[in-house]
Amino acid sequence: MNAMLRRVLAVLVALTVLAPALYAQPVIGVKKTVVREMDVVPGCSYNTTATVTLIFDGDVVLNFTDYVAYPEEGDVASTEPPASSLVTGNLRATTWRNLNVTKGYSLKYSVPSRSLFNVSVQLSADGKPLKLNCSSGYCVAQALKAKTLEYTLTVSAIDPLLSKLQLPISVSWSVDPAYLYPVAYSENPQSVRESGTEVSFQWSSVINGSYSLSVVFEIRGENPWGEVAVSPPIVTVTLDPRVQAALMSRYKSFMYKFLESNLGNLTQLEENVTQLRDLLYNLSKGFGEEASMLESAAGQAEQASSYMFTAAQQIKNLSGRAGSLRGEAAAWLQNASELVAKAKEALGSASRNASLTDEKVKKVLAALNSSAYVNVSAVTSLIEVSRNQLGEVEGLLERYKSILAEIEGLQGQASEAAENLASGAQRLRLMSSMLREAAYNLRSLSEGLARAASLIDSSLGKLSKLGSSSVMPEGFDEYNRTFYSQVAVSLTPGVELRTEMMGEVYYFSLPYIKVKRSVPDVSGVKLESPSRRVASAWPLALLVVFAGAALALGKRGSRQSSPASEEALSRIRSLKERISRIEVGVGA
Repeated sequence: MNAMLRRVLAVLVALTVLAPALYAQPVIGVKKTVVREMDVVPGCSYNTTATVTLIFDGDVVLNFTDYVAYPEEGDVASTEPPASSLVTGNLRATTWRNLNVTKGYSLKYSVPSRSLFNVSVQLSADGKPLKLNCSSGYCVAQALKAKTLEYTLTVSAIDPLLSKLQLPISVSWSVDPAYLYPVAYSENPQSVRESGTEVSFQWSSVINGSYSLSVVFEIRGENPWGEVAVSPPIVTVTLDPRVQAALMSRYKSFMYKFLESNLGNLTQLEENVTQLRDLLYNLSKGFGEEASMLESAAGQAEQASSYMFTAAQQIKNLSGRAGSLRGEAAAWLQNASELVAKAKEALGSASRNASLTDEKVKKVLAALNSSAYVNVSAVTSLIEVSRNQLGEVEGLLERYKSILAEIEGLQGQASEAAENLASGAQRLRLMSSMLREAAYNLRSLSEGLARAASLIDSSLGKLSKLGSSSVMPEGFDEYNRTFYSQVAVSLTPGVELRTEMMGEVYYFSLPYIKVKRSVPDVSGVKLESPSRRVASAWPLALLVVFAGAALALGKRGSRQSSPASEEALSRIRSLKERISRIEVGVGA
């Protein structure tokens, strides 16, 4: 029983191990290359063809569909006729059925493709642009007696996705130094190789939306027809995202090394920059508070200045009113003083007239038989009293005058005080303006520090994400998906195709250009008469006859050689030399 159980377990283990190998699908590897060739004829439409090469690594009868991006409607040309070829969205699906492939079998087909770039070719002679007339793959232009030619090539991306990327571009050029020699470049080439019959130079750069290159050639010679042939450059753009990813990875590594070599340890740098950011934020906050305090002080100073201006105006008004009243009071006092003086003078006269004694008055009255009684002493006494009172009034008037003089002094002081108040108010207003300007400067400094701190904060964020985030440009992911969507898919049950993209390049087929530089001189060529042409032609006819005879003799001599035939051949050679001399004489 135990032996039976062990056999069953052994069989189960064997089935478990061998089953995946027995039922696994065969995997056929496919190496795929896509070459897009764009025929460029200036002034005409551009035609682009995508040529796909598939190399299979296996033996199988296969049904499959191959996909190519950036399609355009048109016929397909293939080493094996496909069953169908349809455009579906951004891909072209070409299907083959019952295709017998073996290991190393190569299938090549070409389909129309959408033009992804725009190419401009401009030619100038001695700084003047030339008009190119193009057809059948070459162009002609005319530049008589030109000394230099400038060839300008501009490549720009048409597809919006490609315009956001930096695509590697390679330009190779070879010219014959007997006719053209490069003397100036808009961009120095990475390599230059010169030999006796060829000058070659090459550029490697990137298309960042567009790429332009200019080369100035010195014209050193021309062909017998007075033409200078300008060979086109070989221009290729790599559409393989792996190349761009490798370049960006190298750029990222170089950037890290550059930062560390110039800034030291990035972690320590990040800590120091964080402290600087916090310091800037604190300074910005402090300067902002100082600016608010200065703005408040400026407002208070301006308000105090306004109050002082009002007080000064009121004092000026009061001083003016007091001056007016003082003038009126002075006039009144003057009039009163004059009246008092006149009263005193009248009382003096009355006192002098009252010098008669009381007895004299009585006698006069008795002589007049008058019973009236006049008390002259009482009158004199009243006059004296009145005079005394007038003296008191006069003293009071003098006091009033002195008070008015004091008021006049106070009025002057009040005017001076009003001027001082106005001057102080003006200074306060100026100080308010200075405080506001200082507050504005502090506020600007605070905002500038805040912006600097914010910029440092943003830089810190980018620096912290530098190690983890992708440095690929915008649109690279979609570009990468488009590239890897170009796969071969098996339609045969039980067979899987694994596509390995070997690369994708875009090649520009530029036209040859012939520049007419001079017109051949035919003035020295003489036209011959018919008789002279016949005379010059008969030696050639004799030469043909003798050559035929020599050929016949040669054939006979090959079968049988004799001294007579050798002598005949010698005579024929002598005749040929004489005919040659005759031709030379005729030509002269």
